[in-house]
Amino acid sequence: MPRTNLAEHDEKVGLIQAQMASFYRRQEKVKIYHGSTNSTRPFHSGQPHYVDVSSLGDVIEISLDGQYAIVEPNVPLDQLVAATQKVGLIPPMVAEFPGITVGGAISGGSGESSSFKWGLFHNICLEYEVVLGNAEIRQASPTVNADLFWGMACAFGSLGIVTLVKVKLVPATRYVRLRYRRTANHQDALAQLETQVGRGQDFVDGILFSKTNGVIMTGSYTNEASLPVARFSRAYDEWFYVHAQKISQRHNDYEEIIPLRDYLFRYDRGGFWLARYAFRHLPFNRLSRFLLAGFFKTRTLYKILQGSNYGYRVLAQDISLPADKVIPFLDYVDTACGIYPLWFCPLKPGGQDFLSPNAITMPLVVNVGV
Repeated sequence: MPRTNLAEHDEKVGLIQAQMASFYRRQEKVKIYHGSTNSTRPFHSGQPHYVDVSSLGDVIEISLDGQYAIVEPNVPLDQLVAATQKVGLIPPMVAEFPGITVGGAISGGSGESSSFKWGLFHNICLEYEVVLGNAEIRQASPTVNADLFWGMACAFGSLGIVTLVKVKLVPATRYVRLRYRRTANHQDALAQLETQVGRGQDFVDGILFSKTNGVIMTGSYTNEASLPVARFSRAYDEWFYVHAQKISQRHNDYEEIIPLRDYLFRYDRGGFWLARYAFRHLPFNRLSRFLLAGFFKTRTLYKILQGSNYGYRVLAQDISLPADKVIPFLDYVDTACGIYPLWFCPLKPGGQDFLSPNAITMPLVVNVGV
């Protein structure tokens, strides 16, 4: 539940303003220190040329009647989900890793399997409080300082420091009913994906395991556990992508029930499949994944990557493409790189109608990791 009230929040923002004002008076460039988040690179707070915003990590208010949450930007998404679930609500778009923060999801353009309906995370944000480079505070919404509001998305903090966010919420359920459909090739995968986004689903994404094997997954909110229940958050649970691949090898069409939180963060264990690279000299099986489970949640993976600088030696990239460019791109990646698995995720373009949940099939995100 909320741990900070607005008065305490304003005190924290006042300290940030003072830091920013000092840099502005001296006309010095400044970076932002967030604390320990997924995007934090190795350095220490208190160094010169950094504004420290690491204290902005609290949920301020959750409105059941208004169906919104007011949160500070360093709130990680698992903390936000836990707080909103207590009152039966959920953000309609939740990025896939629990350690991604609200501010990081806004600045980095986070998308997930509900993004065909709701857009990226910033498209479910209703208002921002922003400290500008001259230390002035601005409120921004679609009708107040609209240019700042729309400009903050994917800006990586270059326009100012987001210090408070109003996030839209929707009714939550206990489970997601997930259906897996096998695909035969790239064309089949794209056709199925485009078909499913127009059928009233709540979630749509897919994984390509090879040129001739993949799975398109569609989900819907439910409170009924009338099918087998699968979980992905415990150490002895299967990694989600391994589970999905086994289903694609055994079934043309399969359905199961997943607890809502397990579904939202289903890619956390193993970081999609990027942690597979840690098993180059180890057996990759359920026992080894269980014994080493503590290393393979994304918060730990990020610390290892950043602490060792190994993250600079690999590429993990979301690439947004218009639907008519997806097949040529996939064929090129298959021929030139041979990279699999690939994540398929349809996105709704942002715009003034960002609160209208109509299915849009373009662009598509293809997740590439080497």
